[in-house]
Amino acid sequence: MWVAVTERFRRLDVALLATNEQITDARTKIAGIVRCLNAAYYDLASDVDHGRLVGSWGKATQIVHSEDVDLLFELPFATYQRFAAYAGNGQSALLQEVKGVIEARYPNTRLRGDGQVVVVGFNSLTVEVIPAFPTVAGQFQICDTHDGGFFKLTDPAAQVMALDVSDLLKNENARRLVRMLKAWKHICNVGIKSFQIEILVPDFLNQSAWANYGFFYYDWLVRDFFAFLLSRTNGWVWVPGTNEVSALGEGWAPAARRAYEAAVVACVHERDDRVGEAGDEWRKIFGQAIQRD
Repeated sequence: MWVAVTERFRRLDVALLATNEQITDARTKIAGIVRCLNAAYYDLASDVDHGRLVGSWGKATQIVHSEDVDLLFELPFATYQRFAAYAGNGQSALLQEVKGVIEARYPNTRLRGDGQVVVVGFNSLTVEVIPAFPTVAGQFQICDTHDGGFFKLTDPAAQVMALDVSDLLKNENARRLVRMLKAWKHICNVGIKSFQIEILVPDFLNQSAWANYGFFYYDWLVRDFFAFLLSRTNGWVWVPGTNEVSALGEGWAPAARRAYEAAVVACVHERDDRVGEAGDEWRKIFGQAIQRD
C-alpha cells in the first residue's frame, strides 16, 4: 500500500526549490543594492559587507514562487543617533533617506518606503531593504513607522537557529514542510504570514509522531499539520530571539479547513493506492506542483 506517496512528495520537494536562474538574479540585485549603500554610508566599495539575507532567503525556505527577497543592511551607529534624535517619526525619515540613496543608483526602478522596509521593485523580483542597527546582544534594531515611529528588535540568527535545530532533530523535515506550506499559501492565496508558518512548523514537528520519518509519511504529516494549524486559530506565536508576540488571527482558517479535508480524503486514497484520486485531492492544496499519478 501507499505506493505513490514517497515519490509524489519527493518530487514536490524538488519542484518547489528556487531555480538557479532565480538565485543568480537575486544575488545580482542584492549585490548592487549593498554596493550602493556601502558607498553612501561607509565610503566602501563592497557588495558584501554590512548586508545579509533575511526572511525566507536567509532561512533557506524560499520557493520557486518567491518574488520577494529581504535584505537587512547594517547602518552605522551615528546614523541611528541622528534619526533617533528626531522629534517625530525619525524612522520614516530614515526610510526616505535610504530610499533616496537607492533611487540615485536605480532611477528607473519603482521604490517606496513601507512601514519597516524600502521596497525596490525590479521587474523580475522585489527586494525589501531593512535598514538596521546591530546591538551588543547580536540582535538588530529596525524601523517601524507606525504609531509615530519607533525602533523594534529583530533576531534573524535566532530565527535561523530555530529551523536548524528542528531540521537536525526531525530528519530535515522542517524546511521541507515549510516550503510545501508556503506553496499552499501561494496557490490558494491564504492570508497567513510566511514567518508564522516558519515558527509553527517546528512546534508541530515537536509533537508529531511522524516527524522523524521520510517522505513515505508526508501524507500524514501534511494532514496532521492542517489539524494542528486549525487548533491554533486566534492563537499567537513568539518570534524567536525577541519578546514579540504575533497574533495568528483566523482569516486563513477556512482555507486551512478545506486543505485538511482534502488531505484526509487524499490519505485514504493513498492507503488504497488510488493514485490518481489522491493526486486530485493533493492538487486542491498544492496545485500543479504535485504530481497527480
